Amino acid sequence: MRQYSWSTSGASFPWFAVLLLVLGIGLLIEILVPDLSIGSLFILATGLVFGAAWLYRGIVGATMPALVMTAWGLASVGRDFGVLTGDGWNTLLIGIAFLIGWGLAGMQGTRRGYALWVGAILGIIGLADVSDTLPFDIGLAVVIPLAMIGIGVYMVWKSRQSQRP
Repeated sequence: MRQYSWSTSGASFPWFAVLLLVLGIGLLIEILVPDLSIGSLFILATGLVFGAAWLYRGIVGATMPALVMTAWGLASVGRDFGVLTGDGWNTLLIGIAFLIGWGLAGMQGTRRGYALWVGAILGIIGLADVSDTLPFDIGLAVVIPLAMIGIGVYMVWKSRQSQRP
């Protein structure tokens, strides 16, 4: 019987120590920069720890949590600093994270078909929510054709993939 954990692929790595280190740095930053909330820093730190597991140790299962938690943390930190104003930034950035995860799936040798649809839906909803805070106008009249173009490109790409020997 084999036990699966983050340390089964070789020498053990102190992941809890990395989380404590990142959270400690985050708490220090919160003391120095009171605009940041501990919740934003915790979400971002969790994403960075998953990112270390993915990029440093090559753990493919940590890819999606790393992308989603980091996107969520960046949106929260951006909102704390007042850089991202208005609603929908969490939804938009998490949607983009899902789309990036879907794009990376082929290089990682895994399948994430769900990530395309979740990312597209969240991205469209988030884009519609943040459209009132952008310096240019994005209305429903623009989002629908962009969604149709994206779905069409995906369907053409998918049909080309299925025709390869």
